[in-house]
Amino acid sequence: MGIISRGKSYYVRLNVPKSLQAIVGKTEFRRSLKTGRMAEAVRKARIVSAEFEQWLLEAEGKAVEGIAPVALATPSSFKPEPTGKSLRELCEVFLKDPTKNRSGKAVSGYWNAVELSEAVLGRDKVIGAIERQDSHQAVSRTVD
Repeated sequence: MGIISRGKSYYVRLNVPKSLQAIVGKTEFRRSLKTGRMAEAVRKARIVSAEFEQWLLEAEGKAVEGIAPVALATPSSFKPEPTGKSLRELCEVFLKDPTKNRSGKAVSGYWNAVELSEAVLGRDKVIGAIERQDSHQAVSRTVD
């Protein structure tokens, strides 16, 4: 898999195996990732690569036993499951994302927001347990 830049957009390029080139009629597969941001391109390229692998299996006439076709979530249909993690734990995971380069100032800003939220909501408050009134309380404390 390769991610290439053409103009202001990124594309993914995937090689078709030699054994399938006659069937498929191509030596490589290219698709626009419809983004100009590298981090987003990496995530989208993984999805396209999974679709491509599934397409290759279909072209070979093979089905992998016990594995259903992958149903890929689109950003509009993706809804994460509620988590039992605190805001601090989620922020730690967020900041460890290797596809992002964050400045020291940005990281400091995230931690300031976490500390402020913990002061208002409590340090051990689980994200899924935050109610609307908790949000209103946090906003009123920051504005005052």
